[in-house]
Amino acid sequence: MAKDSTSCCSVSCSSIQAQPIEKSLEEMNLKKSDFPDGFVFDDTSSGLQTNALDYKDGNQVAANDILAHGWQENYLVTYLKRSETQEIMGTKIILESYSVSLSKYDKAKDYVSYFKKTIENIQKASQDANEIVLSQKFGDGSDLAKYTDQFGFINYELYFSKNNIFVNFLAKGQPRQITDDKVIAYAKIIENRIGN
Repeated sequence: MAKDSTSCCSVSCSSIQAQPIEKSLEEMNLKKSDFPDGFVFDDTSSGLQTNALDYKDGNQVAANDILAHGWQENYLVTYLKRSETQEIMGTKIILESYSVSLSKYDKAKDYVSYFKKTIENIQKASQDANEIVLSQKFGDGSDLAKYTDQFGFINYELYFSKNNIFVNFLAKGQPRQITDDKVIAYAKIIENRIGN
């Protein structure tokens, strides 16, 4: 019964449900607390992008493409660990770095086929480059490739989509520092924060 009235409410109380709180891209991304001591946040290459042209580094064609598919914003973080002793030209060398870019898309737009095509193109590029493609799967579709560059660093490139989020995760490190298990563990943190 409605207060101060003899008539019933028009909507039953049981049908009123709280709307889920939508997490920000920052909340879903990696945080300083996810890393052990020695890692620092690289604010020179991190932050929120809400302008597609800035996000795509001035490439108007690419910016128009992602906007057409419902792109809304991007949030990038980079965490790295430097050597205590090894230097090159006065700068401590990087032992490990993890850079994660999350892009949010409008649920009302047809971004799913865009994600699928993007992942397929990345998978083909990984195969063409003879990179090691790891079988670990993430989200609704993913590609996780591993290769060694000319300087001997191990590089990982992971792309996956989940819900209305597209994840671009790049990791790099010296062979004795970075491992498949570490990269997969950090990627799982992101996937879990994005949720179902």
